[in-house]
Amino acid sequence: MATLTGPITGGLHGWAFGAAAFDLGALGYVEEEFFLGGEAERYRHAPGTARALDGRWTVERAGSAPFRTRILVRRPADPARFKGTLVALWNNVSLGFDIFAGESPEVYRGGYAIALVSAQRAGVHGFPMTPERALTGWDPARYGGLRIDSDEYSFDIFTQAVRHLGPDRPRTPVDPLGGLAVRKIIAAGASQSAVRLATYLNAIQPLTHAVDAFFIQIYFGNGAPLEEP
Repeated sequence: MATLTGPITGGLHGWAFGAAAFDLGALGYVEEEFFLGGEAERYRHAPGTARALDGRWTVERAGSAPFRTRILVRRPADPARFKGTLVALWNNVSLGFDIFAGESPEVYRGGYAIALVSAQRAGVHGFPMTPERALTGWDPARYGGLRIDSDEYSFDIFTQAVRHLGPDRPRTPVDPLGGLAVRKIIAAGASQSAVRLATYLNAIQPLTHAVDAFFIQIYFGNGAPLEEP
């Protein structure tokens, strides 16, 4: 399992990329950032199989590579307000940086925790023409050590992030939920992220059973490929 470190502080700006632009404290919430690093696996379709329209994909592991990314966690400060459900949001990277598409005021009104997961390369490194928009370009002092080689590893990166957030997560040396008793995890993503979560649901969830439910929004009916061109 990957290693979680944090809470992360410092950097050129002194705050996390995408930090809440509203008063989380007034809502009774705490925001903290963590780094997640280790080895991530990639997947491919098993021999003789391919993408199936019925959503039943058969895949196999196809190699691994080192990675290091970040998770931004927002949680109720008072454990009594927590409803037991964490939303693991797959950050959208359509513009070459993390967009928290799908976040809702209901998260805070309802006493949920939310984890914003940077699972894809563009969120960390940006597009070739605009690297300054992404984490490593925006604040190299804080994020310069982050690394995702390819989106092929994004599915396992998301799994490993969820493993550090769920009911059976390691509580030492770092607990990103501050001791909250997580019972259920909902994986959420919109648009570009929905496409990747659809593939996760079809191909990876049957192997990992890492989440309890999926909230796939603005989805156009076709999952992302497991392997990059």
